[in-house]
Amino acid sequence: HKRSTEAAMSLNSLEFRKAMGCFATGVTIITVDLEGEVHGMTANAFASVSLDPPLVLVCVDHNTRTHTHLLTK
Repeated sequence: HKRSTEAAMSLNSLEFRKAMGCFATGVTIITVDLEGEVHGMTANAFASVSLDPPLVLVCVDHNTRTHTHLLTK
């Protein structure tokens, strides 16, 4: 069963701000759904860029599989 990315990722700007405010430091997981298959990696740093639209920044090495999957998406 493939779910819509929009439905899975729907949240308002207040919820997004609250979530970003709770993450001071640590490890997060970056995922991408590519043709129904989920690929991911861990990242030790990311930053909130915008509330509207909700955007985060994460740096991904060009030599990783996740980078390739993100470019394909």
